[in-house]
Amino acid sequence: MRGERVFAGGEGLGDTLLLGCILIPAVTLWFGLNASSLWIDEIFTSFFADPRVAELAGILQRTAQDVHPPLYALSLHFFLQGLEVTPGAPAFDAAMRVFSLLSAVAALGIMFLGLSPFLSLRGRLFLVAFAAATQPLLLAALDARSYAFSWVFSSLLLISGLHLWKAMRDGEGWRTPALGVLLFGILGGFTHYYGLMLAGAMLAVLLLLARGWRERMIIVGIGLLILIPCGGYALWNMTQIRVGLADHWMRNDWAFISEQLSYLRVRFAGSYLGVLPIAFSVAVIGVAALAGRRASEMGRHFMPLVIAAASLFLLILFGLGVSYATVPSFTARSLLVALPFFWLCAALLYELASLRLSALERPAFHALIALFLLANLHIYLAIGQPVRDEWRRSAAYVEGLNQCAERDLPVAGFTGGQIDEPEAPLFYGFYLQRNRGWRFLNVRKGSLSEGRIEGPWADAVMARGRGDDPCPLLLWSVHHLGWEDIDRVRRAIGEALRLEGQGEAADRLRILQFTSFGFGDWGGVYRAERAFAIILSPRPGTGAPASSTPRAAYLQSEALRRSISL
Repeated sequence: MRGERVFAGGEGLGDTLLLGCILIPAVTLWFGLNASSLWIDEIFTSFFADPRVAELAGILQRTAQDVHPPLYALSLHFFLQGLEVTPGAPAFDAAMRVFSLLSAVAALGIMFLGLSPFLSLRGRLFLVAFAAATQPLLLAALDARSYAFSWVFSSLLLISGLHLWKAMRDGEGWRTPALGVLLFGILGGFTHYYGLMLAGAMLAVLLLLARGWRERMIIVGIGLLILIPCGGYALWNMTQIRVGLADHWMRNDWAFISEQLSYLRVRFAGSYLGVLPIAFSVAVIGVAALAGRRASEMGRHFMPLVIAAASLFLLILFGLGVSYATVPSFTARSLLVALPFFWLCAALLYELASLRLSALERPAFHALIALFLLANLHIYLAIGQPVRDEWRRSAAYVEGLNQCAERDLPVAGFTGGQIDEPEAPLFYGFYLQRNRGWRFLNVRKGSLSEGRIEGPWADAVMARGRGDDPCPLLLWSVHHLGWEDIDRVRRAIGEALRLEGQGEAADRLRILQFTSFGFGDWGGVYRAERAFAIILSPRPGTGAPASSTPRAAYLQSEALRRSISL
């Protein structure tokens, strides 16, 4: 088979560059484990996987309250217990994320080793390099969520499915790959519900490719054996979860769905630089086809490409169908569970393009593709920089406000009921190191989006505007809101204060910000200011709010320096 020798001959340069695209992330990712605060979804993970819950029955009961299946949270729970780290420990954030990083490494290793019947050694090297050099892996591998963990089972499901297709095509033994599809379909379904739909999508494609009734019955039987336990758990889980599924940020209107579909490029390939290797490979295939060139081994790659691509397409349709049939739940982020299928599509296109080139053209093609990936590695400039919501630093700021001890802390909450008392301190107070008698006042996002200042929150705002309550914090965690909503809330607070004759206080409104980092459409990293609180700045001549620690004093100074004067 052509292309099995690597790091030799004219194509050695491209192979070396591909290896660099693997080694650079392999080294640098470890330095990003603790750079960002846990964001709100990761803090949910810490609640459902809390290693301090000693009893198995207790952790099973807690994971049943999550909107996701329990396998990831349970696995992370026992992993954290093995490391003997708990929330509040200096290493806890890194320990939460290293499980995802190890899962991502395992998934890539599985694909490199398991796809040898369907990809050359160079093709598998490209697959790993492409995955490592693109934004989705960077983010998911450093995110204490289930996506990287799900890749382990998605990879094994894909490999088993391809072997099952091959066995049925060639009349070989089908039992082992069928058992693999069954096992990894169930495990994937108990990791993420899109893992269940992914198994169904792949089995639907295999069913269409089946040649006889016996093969069709086998595939249908596998599907039912996956659906019964996973679907049964899902139906029961819907009665246990504490999140209001019909009352959150996801919607079924076309504006939201089209927005999510437009995110597929970001979720699968990251920047446009991440898309370039695929686009260039497709262009080479098209030009070569027009020139009448044929690839001698095209049949070996074409059907695996059809299976992987069709499975992705059906997964999107299944996700939309479930969202419309039940409650709004379709998001581009959920499709991350199928990323190994996308990686295989990219690698197969790369290999199909290579096979259509002459021996003189192939080295330049490999080197150029590798350079595209190498150029995309500047996303790793974000390693060591905060790319998540700055809970850690904003909590240090709030903790340093002596005037807010034993006071209500208004927090911008969700419309659902996930984080009311008594669990609110586990979320908003996750990074608060001391118990200073705070009470969390959860202000619903719905009322905030409409600019309504009402209830106990309105009482707190008025008391602080008058000076009866010395705490300057009017609203924390406003990063849950878009800038449009933040401005609407700011104006509503100002108008409410002026109606009460507190125009001087309204003039002292500030939005506090910290610098975070994001990723551009063409790769690279950009700086962004993120709001985290609305406060009343000190009255002229009174100085900054008293701080309980030097670090809090520094953070207050930094935040005020970056604040927006309103």
